This record gives sequence, structure tokens and C-alpha cells, in this order.
Amino acid sequence: MSDETPTVYRAPLDPTGEPERLMILPRRVEDGTLLLVRRDAGHAPGLLSTEPPHADEGLTEAVTRILRSRLDVQVVGALRVAEARRPARMGQPRRGADGTGWLRAIAVDVSGEPHADPLLAGVEALSPAAADLALATDLERWVLADALALFADSPSAE
Repeated sequence: MSDETPTVYRAPLDPTGEPERLMILPRRVEDGTLLLVRRDAGHAPGLLSTEPPHADEGLTEAVTRILRSRLDVQVVGALRVAEARRPARMGQPRRGADGTGWLRAIAVDVSGEPHADPLLAGVEALSPAAADLALATDLERWVLADALALFADSPSAE
């Protein structure tokens, strides 16, 4: 990671290129816990994922909106964006098949008591070690490690 977090994130311009998903890891400033979401009851929790923002919407605005609407928490401080991405198999609707896509970690400090929106089965506040154990796949654990490294490389929100 460079010394400076990118202030503007730009999704790849090629609409038929390999897709990318942003994997958001919120860390609650009140107690340092990580917020993972459950998409379905009985399934393992995971990071909150989203498509890259529209070109007219900045990354900070998009992540702030997503966290407010999906988890009812407020962003505190700057986003931290991983330069590296992880390859992942994902659907590519424009090509009509599955193929290689990319997952990029975003780490962000948040404040507030989380409440999952109705489209999620729940939200869990876990320590980093418990979050690592709760994730279902090695790929998710690698993305979690990428996000945790972003927290380690940057000062906490003031």
C-alpha cells in the first residue's frame, strides 16, 4: 500500500472487462469490533460487498451511503482502500458466463450501534480473531487480512 490512500476510486472503464467488487470492513470506534453481515439466517457472516460506485458518485459518498442504509452506522474518518485485489470466480452477465473477477478490500471506521436493514439476516460485531474464524472461505479470510492491514497502516479515526 502506498503512503497515501487514493482519494478518488475509479472502476475499470471497460464494461466488458473483468468485474470488481468492493469488500467493506467497518470497524466500530467505540470498541474496536469488526462488523460482519449475515445475508441469510444460518449462514456464515461475511464482509459487506458492493459494486464500485458510479462515475458521478465518489467512493466516500458511496460507502457512507451504503453503511448508513445497510447497517445504520456513520463513517468516521477517511476510507482506506487496498491497492491489491484478490481474484475470485464471479458471474459476468455481459459475457453470459462465470469468469475471473476481483475483490478489493476497503477498511473504514464507523460509529453507532449497528442494525441490519431488512435485506440482511443480521450484523455481528466480532473481534478480529473471531471474525477470521467466522468466515466461511479462505478467500474471505485473505480479504479480511487485506482490510486489517489497512487499519494497521493508517492511524485510527480521531
